[in-house]
Amino acid sequence: MSRTTNNPNRLFFGCPFFKNAKLSHCKFFLWLDKHTEQLAKIGARKCAEKTEDVDQYLAMVRVENRIAGLEERVAAMERQIKPNFWLIVGFLVWVFCVYSVGFRQG
Repeated sequence: MSRTTNNPNRLFFGCPFFKNAKLSHCKFFLWLDKHTEQLAKIGARKCAEKTEDVDQYLAMVRVENRIAGLEERVAAMERQIKPNFWLIVGFLVWVFCVYSVGFRQG
């Protein structure tokens, strides 16, 4: 913790051997608040990227759900068409039989 008048009680990282004249030391120094500010910016950027990923995923899920709903509607329509198809085929066979019987008699 800084004890200077310019930066009172401000936290920092520094080489632990800085004050020891007998040991060599590096010149590493970093204010903790500046470091956490940079980490917050990086975190915010990562969070924004994740949010975009989540938004894209949710949009994809909505599209997939919409496609599944449309496929179900198409399948239901196909199930309705099949009985009508056979009803029409049966009717045409009946008309053909009645016509051919009437044609033979006349």
